[in-house]
Amino acid sequence: MPYHGLGSGIKRALTDWSQIDFHDDHDGCLFTVTIHRKSTAALELKDISVLKVHEKDYSAPLKRKFAPLTDFQVQLLDYISVTPGISYDRLVELTQKDRTTIMRNISKLKDVGILKRIGSRKTGHWVVIS
Repeated sequence: MPYHGLGSGIKRALTDWSQIDFHDDHDGCLFTVTIHRKSTAALELKDISVLKVHEKDYSAPLKRKFAPLTDFQVQLLDYISVTPGISYDRLVELTQKDRTTIMRNISKLKDVGILKRIGSRKTGHWVVIS
């Protein structure tokens, strides 16, 4: 798509597609754009296989297509499940690993939905989602 200038995209979309709702809330410094699209039954496609339905199973994070947990990640989860308020410094003491290594592995566990932080860094706690 050719470049038409900064901030011109919504205006052009509203002009080109009649099934767009635009709500501008100046007081709340917020705008909402809702794009209504045709149902798949209403589309006239030569090849129906171009439609792909993506289904995600968020109810079982361990069943997703991710690399299996490392022994170190399992060890971190064990420490965290026993002491949900455990700090990074305490994990460094217990595992004898670098703080960066611990933070990287915890970040991976959070990304796949196995670990969640509730509350602040100082007074919060970890929740292991199984």
